[in-house]
Amino acid sequence: MAKVVVIDLSNSTHNVIWVSLSNPLLPIAVPLLSALTDLVNGNNFVVISRGILGGRYGVGLSDATISAVSPQSGGLIESKVQGRLANSLYSLDIDAVAVINQASSITGIEMELEQTLSVTCQDARKFKGATVWQTTKSVLSHNTLSTLAIGDTGEKENISSSVVGDYGFATSQGGLGAVFGRMNIKYITFKGKCNKDVSPVIADVTKQYLSEISNNPLTKSEYDPPGFGLWANSSLVGYMAGNNFGSNLPTSVEIFEPESFIPYLKDVGTNSCPGCPQQCFKSYLVDDSPIDGGRQHQLSIAALLSQFGEANTEQLIQFNSYCNQIGVEHLYIASLLSQENLESNGSIIESVDLVKRKKLQTGFNQIKGMAIPPWDPRGNQGLFLAMALNPSGPRYDVIEHDIDFDPNWAWSRHVEYGEEFGIPKGGLPLGTLDSRREQSIADLWLLWSALDAIGVCIYAAPPTRELKLADILKILSFQLNKQITRAELFEIGLMRLAFQRDMNDKLGVSVESDTLPDLFFNTSINSKGAKLDGAVINKKQFENMKSHILNRLFWNEEGGVNKSTEIWRKCEVEFEIVRSKIL
Repeated sequence: MAKVVVIDLSNSTHNVIWVSLSNPLLPIAVPLLSALTDLVNGNNFVVISRGILGGRYGVGLSDATISAVSPQSGGLIESKVQGRLANSLYSLDIDAVAVINQASSITGIEMELEQTLSVTCQDARKFKGATVWQTTKSVLSHNTLSTLAIGDTGEKENISSSVVGDYGFATSQGGLGAVFGRMNIKYITFKGKCNKDVSPVIADVTKQYLSEISNNPLTKSEYDPPGFGLWANSSLVGYMAGNNFGSNLPTSVEIFEPESFIPYLKDVGTNSCPGCPQQCFKSYLVDDSPIDGGRQHQLSIAALLSQFGEANTEQLIQFNSYCNQIGVEHLYIASLLSQENLESNGSIIESVDLVKRKKLQTGFNQIKGMAIPPWDPRGNQGLFLAMALNPSGPRYDVIEHDIDFDPNWAWSRHVEYGEEFGIPKGGLPLGTLDSRREQSIADLWLLWSALDAIGVCIYAAPPTRELKLADILKILSFQLNKQITRAELFEIGLMRLAFQRDMNDKLGVSVESDTLPDLFFNTSINSKGAKLDGAVINKKQFENMKSHILNRLFWNEEGGVNKSTEIWRKCEVEFEIVRSKIL
């Protein structure tokens, strides 16, 4: 049974609602968001949630989700946030927090579990204009578990703004900070006692995972400094996007030395995600800022380095931490810097301040109004087809990247493990979108959709990391005291996507947005000697593959989902259960 806390900002009240879904694997947030779309005026709602495994103390279980209607796309935004947030919800025995309506003035929400759960709305006018870091530090207490906050850009509803957890775990896309600002939410803080209970199955899987990290080049690259956020390499033309989706990578990538970051390393990731030994989120800082403020993500430094062409190590580090400090999206800001043609040799802090209130205008760097991550669609054609169709926009982690199954680029075991999810023997080369990809795009999408649903982090997940599908099924079976199968897990992935597609249809998101900018169909990569020289997306292949995926997911070409299917009947059952509870 899921515990949902509904907080109404219009009158500073809250209700605790218990909801028993028919399928315990489905996260309550998925049908809840659909119901709120029908019931709340002006899209003034935000849901902070976790899946059934989210927040438990073990490998890859630190995923929480912040969801709303995006001011960038007008449709669903679902942003994964790592760090302590998921464990904080778990420690307070909460599956989802739904905040609805608008407060009359800037407000802080404090949730604390002692003997019972208390929820209070605090006058936060003294924090007006404060940075994320200032607010987070000011509300810190002896039993704070996690704090979400926005900066001045969020207060002013600038669509570049993010919500930042615990100084440096930020929402990466969708402008969620602007949603908080519109609703007059300055911060949400969770207080109580950290739950570190570990089931024997999770303990065994975590121990086994840790023993295998060094044997897997991908997990080892995440674990060892300088870490997974500093992945740029001059050999990656066509896989990595450069010069704002130009043909070549900039000089900044050619001269990039990840080891130059090591002197600025403040934490190797040991204090990032509770109970997870993978240690992805390392912290780099130039000065004595909050250690968590330097957490670097795969989207942050790479975007400024390759797309904008910034080469200076300290500038790259300051860009990452400053965006966390003031609450703006690294990816959106990097795109704005390119759009505004700013020089890359000035103060990066001054440059961010110059563009942070602007809006992306050019079409080639957006999908559904959101900035495209720094990977090139012409090389990553399977990934970007899924990005184009994804209801919540161009998440770079919607499916596993094409490169991991390329026989010339990937570790051979990735290709072997990919066979379980539709990758043919021998792998698939980058820069292709023919019929060989039909099964794998859908299978990989359903897998990661299911992992999103249950709260498993893709940075530890199958098919390329050391957390296997069998491990996940074993943990779920123990948790629910019944055998869970791959088919049941994939069904949850399918239901989650159906709810999201239908929600976008309700919100009036046009299927015309389910595509890529013309640049990638009309202009090939032109980089002599590169493996992907000449790569371009064939528009006919793209449309054929899109039709295949729509059919596999039971989505309609004209928008929405096929509501005559058994999978939608199951979705309707869950929707009615939730709707009846929150009316």
